[in-house]
Amino acid sequence: MNILIIDEFEPNDAMSFDFLNNEHFTIIDRVFAKNLNFSSLKPNLDLIVLNLSDVRDYSGQFIRKLKTFINKPLLGVLHVINDAQISLAQALGVDDCVYFPFSPIEFTARIKSLTRHLSVNQSTTSPLMQLGSIEINMDKYEVKRDGVSIPLTRTEFMILKILASNPEKVFLKEELYQKLWNDTYYDNGNALNVHIRRLRKKIEKNPEQPDHIITKWGIGYKFES
Repeated sequence: MNILIIDEFEPNDAMSFDFLNNEHFTIIDRVFAKNLNFSSLKPNLDLIVLNLSDVRDYSGQFIRKLKTFINKPLLGVLHVINDAQISLAQALGVDDCVYFPFSPIEFTARIKSLTRHLSVNQSTTSPLMQLGSIEINMDKYEVKRDGVSIPLTRTEFMILKILASNPEKVFLKEELYQKLWNDTYYDNGNALNVHIRRLRKKIEKNPEQPDHIITKWGIGYKFES
């Protein structure tokens, strides 16, 4: 798997990602954001790691330009720990985030989650699911509400697919977290809660009183059509 690392930090302050150079991953380049030549991006990239010093509005301009040249999964490394930073990063186009410091195991699990084919719960006989006002095309990774397309990140789509493929089934937070990131539930659901809130804002008519993604307090989440 070929990985490009882009640093917003000055090169001398950049952290080590040497653990990614192994039989599964290859860092094919590492560049300082200000020096990135967008037109020279290699088409054989599988994933881009954005080592963000902080998430600000200009980060969005950079990410949008990056995606016009190559649309690959973006994994953000955040150094400021709060929900606002995660929400802003995802709004700007980052597909998933990890906090520094992180373990190599967690980091590689997030990479695998972002790059594997969405094969969760392939028991449905048709790629098209119609659940109330929500239509999900499993093959095209498209979601519509009342016929209107809704852009979702990969993680948001995976959450919706897991829940909607098992309507009325309550998924424990620990279970859902493990399915998403193939990792042990360890952060009290902070990252999961942020993704759920963002997904509700996109698919629910009233995110404060959701019709589809229902919370079972102290337990987890389920999908109702």
